This record gives sequence, C-alpha cells and structure tokens, in this order.
Amino acid sequence: PGQMSVATATPGPVMAIGAVEPSAPFGAGTDEYREIAYLVGPAGIRFVSLKDGSTIRSVPLESVSCVSTLGRGPFYLGTSDGRIVPAEVGFKVEYQDGGRTQEPAARTDKPIRIVQDQPIRIIAHGKAKLAVLANELLLVTIHEKKGATGAVRRTAESAPFPVEGTITALAVDNRGDDLYVGTAEGRIVRVDLR
Repeated sequence: PGQMSVATATPGPVMAIGAVEPSAPFGAGTDEYREIAYLVGPAGIRFVSLKDGSTIRSVPLESVSCVSTLGRGPFYLGTSDGRIVPAEVGFKVEYQDGGRTQEPAARTDKPIRIVQDQPIRIIAHGKAKLAVLANELLLVTIHEKKGATGAVRRTAESAPFPVEGTITALAVDNRGDDLYVGTAEGRIVRVDLR
C-alpha cells in the first residue's frame, strides 16, 4: 500500500516509411494490428507497410490543406479552397491458410463548402460540431438528410466564434464535448460544443 510502480518503455526499431513525402503529412494512423500505417497529406492518403516501408496503396485527393484528428471512425479533410471532406479509413481483414491479410481502403464523401476561396487551416471535430479555422474560427454543424433513394445530403451551418489572439491549435476532448483553442499568446480557451 502506498507504493508506486514505475515501468520504463523500450523503443522499438526505427524504420523509414517508404519514399520521401513531397511535404510533411498532416496526420498519421495505423490499423489495429499495427501492420499498416496511413499518412494524410496534401496529395491524399497513402497506405504504407510497417514491415518493409513499401507503399501498399495511394488515394489521390486534390488540394488537401489539413486533417482533423485521426483515430477510429470518420475524420475530416480541409481543402485549400474552403471545403471540408468527410472521410474514413478501413481495413478488410481476412483469415485463410492460417494467416491474416489486410486490404486498406479509404472512403470520402462529397465536399461541403464552409468558406469561399480561403484555405481551411485547422479542423477539430466533436460529437455534434466541428471547429474550423480559415481566416476566423467557425463552429460548424453538419446537417444530414436522407433522400428517397437512401442517398445522404449534407449541408453545413456555421457561425463565427471570436477568440482574442492568433489561433495556433484546436483540440477536442475524448468525449467530443469540449473544444480547446490555443493561441500564440499562450492562452487556452474552452468552448462547450454541446
């Protein structure tokens, strides 16, 4: 009782992941088995083997300027012309002959216009809203409407949210309820997204 145990971590081997990217990726993630990484950058999504660094598949996309936090489930891409693109990465897993194979895939939905002719610089998404930084911070609600054919139509409603200072970072808590806005002046502003 009252004792604390301390564990140390030993880093694994460091490996270059495939060919050099033309520019730094905006975000990266892995499959649940940590065999395939995906990198999201200005030219799209690239899947890379973590065993040998080879490119498995590339999904070209135009004018990507940023990406929301990657993890399990959907995420959003920002574009240089003021749109956001809902996206999701998945891995089809099959077991045969005593082994496992995975096939990575990426799906993007129709882009949603947020601002006119301004790059989206940062995106953070919660459960009900997104925070999008273009020339100003916008809180965005995405409305989905299913048509008779089952097709989903998405529209966006946005409202400016003034923050004093130069915004440098946006983050949403794990519940998706609170947005944290970081500024160059060292301030953190909490915004309730519910």
